Amino acid sequence: MALGQANERKDAAPGAAGGGRANFKGRHLAIGGNVAFSIVAVLAIVVLMQWGSYYASGKADLTDSGVNSLSEGTERLLDGLDEKIRLTSMYFETDLEEPDQIKYRTKVADLLGLYQGANRSKIEVDFVNPLKDFAKRQKVLERLRGLERFAEELTGYDEVIRDLLDHKVVRVGEFIQGQLDALAGIQTGLANDTEKGDLGPIQDLMERWQRRLTTVTGDIADAIDAPQPRYEEAKSDVATLYRNLAEDLSAVVDYAGKLRRQRVGASAGMGDYLAEVEERYQPLIEELRAAGDKAGKLEPLELESVLRQLSDTANPVLVETEKDAKVIAFGTMWPAMAQGVGASGFKDRLFKGEEKLTAAILQLTEEKKTAVVFVRYSGPPLFFGGIPGQPMPAPYVNVKGVLEDANFVVEEWDVSSTDTPPQIDPKPVRTIYVVLRPSQPPQGPMAQSQQASFDEAHMHTVVQKLGEDPRAIFLAGWEPMAGPALFPAPYGYASYLSETWGIEIETDMLLLQAIPVGPEGFALSQASLGIGEFDKSDHPVAASLVGKLTELRLASPIGQVGEPLSELTFTPLLSCPRSESLWGVRSLQPYLEKARSGDPVQKEREDVLGPFTLAAVAEKGEGKIVVIGSSESMTDQVALSPVMMLTSQGFTLRQRNPGNMALLLNALHWLNDKEEWMDVGRPADFGTIEIAEGPALSFIRVLVVAIWPGLVVCCGLVAWFVRRR
Repeated sequence: MALGQANERKDAAPGAAGGGRANFKGRHLAIGGNVAFSIVAVLAIVVLMQWGSYYASGKADLTDSGVNSLSEGTERLLDGLDEKIRLTSMYFETDLEEPDQIKYRTKVADLLGLYQGANRSKIEVDFVNPLKDFAKRQKVLERLRGLERFAEELTGYDEVIRDLLDHKVVRVGEFIQGQLDALAGIQTGLANDTEKGDLGPIQDLMERWQRRLTTVTGDIADAIDAPQPRYEEAKSDVATLYRNLAEDLSAVVDYAGKLRRQRVGASAGMGDYLAEVEERYQPLIEELRAAGDKAGKLEPLELESVLRQLSDTANPVLVETEKDAKVIAFGTMWPAMAQGVGASGFKDRLFKGEEKLTAAILQLTEEKKTAVVFVRYSGPPLFFGGIPGQPMPAPYVNVKGVLEDANFVVEEWDVSSTDTPPQIDPKPVRTIYVVLRPSQPPQGPMAQSQQASFDEAHMHTVVQKLGEDPRAIFLAGWEPMAGPALFPAPYGYASYLSETWGIEIETDMLLLQAIPVGPEGFALSQASLGIGEFDKSDHPVAASLVGKLTELRLASPIGQVGEPLSELTFTPLLSCPRSESLWGVRSLQPYLEKARSGDPVQKEREDVLGPFTLAAVAEKGEGKIVVIGSSESMTDQVALSPVMMLTSQGFTLRQRNPGNMALLLNALHWLNDKEEWMDVGRPADFGTIEIAEGPALSFIRVLVVAIWPGLVVCCGLVAWFVRRR
């Protein structure tokens, strides 16, 4: 019985083994099927998303400086274009180029692609290699010569140059040949070698001019017909030709008169010739002088300046409309991060592509300009040099360049010198005034002059020019009076802001950011004089400052006087919440004395805590003003102060306080009723300390919370469905 059972098990063993192999084969197919179906599912999702991107695309630039996208302001500008814009990269390409040249050329090409993608119906992009694409380059030059702006100024040049080549050269040539023929006939009949020698200098001069005329006119023709025409060189050659020829012919007249007086008994032929020289030469001399004066008075060509910037290896970008054009030079688009000896490479340069390209488009498409007049009382010039004996950098020279890029005309008005603002031609559509804190007169025995202090009369002069519906920015903050004691100086426009706008700037109060150093103690440093943390309102001027470092130095708080004036709207822009370490200080002297001792400091009893408002806007009827409680906040030293930062590309130069310049530009655009121009052209040295609310942050949230988890769940469901079969 046992043996039978064993035989049964033995007989069953082969079958069982065969069944195991069959089951393993089935599991193998199931696992392979799971993998195959998972791959197919993922590929199907990718294909579906790719297919859908053709119909509904989206993008999000997650870099801190936005290098892979255009700013919202630039996109608004491009989307609203009424005329076509042509962008031409003329970055050269050659087998012998440096490796950095490829990086420059690629970066610019990527940027132009972003611009074209923003409005393909209005933006046309082209690429010309000046070292190889000769036909394309010639078409570019022909287009430039035909633009309305350059065609008008070329008219005078063409008239003068063509008049020489087509008419004057023939007339002068015939005259010279006629004189040579006459001299040859006279000398044949002269038996006196002395008389032949007397006429020799005239003959030599005519022969030299005959040769020179051919050479000079050939050079002039070559200059204007060259692949890159040299109009000013041709004009200079024309004026020089006329002037020198007129002088030489005048010299012949003088020489002939002298010979005639010295050779009283000359031969008849020679005597007749000398007697007729002045009559023959003088009309041509006067004609040449008039033509030379006309050529010399021609103004320098703007087209010539453009053409010079389009040289073979200059790496420019050309921006064209149907009427005008601008060149963005390499050094403008790629400024070196530091001034030094020798050329800077790719890693040592900023890329200001969007900032400069958008500025060029704005300047070419917006013909009507708005003026920004900085109002100062005394003190050094704002945009150039320094005052005698005190060489110092101009405080607003770089700010002026930024504002001009934003299509403003920028001037300054020193109220201590004149009661009238500068006359601007052509007349701007609007003038916005940036009213600076009046400078105090120089003090002490070494002062160069004892100029009068700013008073009510000066204030009324400025207020009268502001008008009933002013558009102005008032920069006012704490400032010590001249002298050893740190007493706050009064603010010259306080009564105007209080009585007309119901706004009070407490310029007798300085905000200090104390540094906690213990349970109850604080320390003060140089950084305590700058306030850099604010609550930003949702007003258009301040809304885009979220995430942008902003600093107001020597700041004073802003408030309203009593009840708001009728029909007046007051809106805070930047505010500081109450904090135990932010003090409104009435007297700085006690804190300085404690700080010198090295001991922790405490808030004085008479000083106050927040909240504080540091910037605000006010509207009344058609009038608008912006008040910022810091006098120094918009100077080059603060608003455009650079700092080295470590980024994914290594150390690079960035703005320390990008929010300051953004605040000024936003305020100007708001005062100009051009809110759509806010944030136009993101600066290259611009960064944020956080990703602001908007498409980029929304994309990150959706990607993390929904898209990736959803894809994982979909793939898992497909795999589960296949396995359960």
